[in-house]
Amino acid sequence: MALTNAPMTSTSSNRRQKYVIGGLMLLFNLLYGVNFAALGPILPLIRDDYGVSRGQAGLLVTLSKEEILDLLAFLISQGNAKHKIYGD
Repeated sequence: MALTNAPMTSTSSNRRQKYVIGGLMLLFNLLYGVNFAALGPILPLIRDDYGVSRGQAGLLVTLSKEEILDLLAFLISQGNAKHKIYGD
């Protein structure tokens, strides 16, 4: 098979694929922004109700219930895996 210097031509199918991929990338970027925009109005309420900082409120919103409980257990035990909080 020989390599040629002929210019690559774009078929309508290739153009269509490029538009589909570009549209999906745009959609994902928009949805990513909507995800953060949904939490924006909630954070000041959490900060006021619980008296926590902006970072702490963001952490509470992003973690699941199990992750928060695991974090609290770790903080209470001060990293000691044999602490009574782990119930062995």
